Amino acid sequence: MINNYNEKELIQVQQNQRYILERFQDFCEIHNLHYTLDFGTILGSLRHQGFIPWDDDIDVAMLRSDYDRFLEIAGRHMTQDIFVQSYETDPGFIHCFTRLRLDDSLALQEDWKYLDCHHGIFIDVFPYDTVPEDEELRKKHQSDIYRYQESKLHKVRLMRADYGKVDWRDYHAYPLAMLPLHVINRIQTSLISKYNAGFNDDDTVTHMTQGFKSYMSDIRTVYEHNHSVLSEFEGKMYPIPLHSEEILTRIYGDFMTYPPKKEREPHHDVIKYRVRKDICEKYDEIDKKRKKEML
Repeated sequence: MINNYNEKELIQVQQNQRYILERFQDFCEIHNLHYTLDFGTILGSLRHQGFIPWDDDIDVAMLRSDYDRFLEIAGRHMTQDIFVQSYETDPGFIHCFTRLRLDDSLALQEDWKYLDCHHGIFIDVFPYDTVPEDEELRKKHQSDIYRYQESKLHKVRLMRADYGKVDWRDYHAYPLAMLPLHVINRIQTSLISKYNAGFNDDDTVTHMTQGFKSYMSDIRTVYEHNHSVLSEFEGKMYPIPLHSEEILTRIYGDFMTYPPKKEREPHHDVIKYRVRKDICEKYDEIDKKRKKEML
């Protein structure tokens, strides 16, 4: 695991991400879009009332219906300085979820350093889609999604400078990798969303954009997503799903227990970074004031 931050630098990256999250929250309130915190950001909210101290990202979740509306309304820039990175706005982007990237900043990840796309500091916006009720359909759905995910990863492997000359034999196992990334992502998104049919309260939804990684671990009902509760994160209140403790237990097990010290480090393998200092200065003042109020 690559870790190029010291403690102060990591806090500055987190401050830039807080700025993006607050602008996203404002945008969703103005346009009546529902979202919740997700994954480690829920865990951080419940266990630390903010970031997990060694975490270097923020995750939020939206049902596909709100997610698509968000992309439509936001366009290329949610605000003047926050770029909406999807496979449509940035065809060199590998994922079929969205990242909100801060302009004039940098968070270059080792895995994606060869991609020609925006590499600013980011938060992740994950779409949630309906899981089929039939177990065999679920297994096939997972497997099909995974095939497209592996094709994208193979395409990136072929881009690496140390790979050497590429010819047709390199695509034998993954012929889909011959397609442009944004085309693979369009097909994968169509597959992921194939079981969506109105998002009824008892429908099971999950994050599918990374294949097997979270298909069954991060499941929740539409009711749990829509009936969110507020939870503190870095001095502000944000929605988290109903029954978040059960969701986190499925994902992490005993989530209130700290992991071993050797595992307490950022996990995005950022090799180069640059923060917006003006944002850091703003949040330094906010945090100083908050600490005084807590005394």
